[in-house]
Amino acid sequence: MLFPRLYKFSDPILSNAAKVLIKEIRRFDGEIIAADFFALWCVQRLGRKAHLLSLEIYDDDLYRPACDNSTIKSVIIQSRTRF
Repeated sequence: MLFPRLYKFSDPILSNAAKVLIKEIRRFDGEIIAADFFALWCVQRLGRKAHLLSLEIYDDDLYRPACDNSTIKSVIIQSRTRF
């Protein structure tokens, strides 16, 4: 199994796209800037922290409530209204 730790709780939002991104993140050893909550969620599945680039925040985003805000290193915003 490619991600045995991830299947432990049979996460319903673990899509094929997430599996591919998690695999790439696992191989990367630098600073990560997550461009959305999906990317942040994938980073968090590996127990890592990331910077969050806040472009668009959608109320119905499945990944937003699943993210742990304490693992966000910093938030990069376009304007104060996005903060």
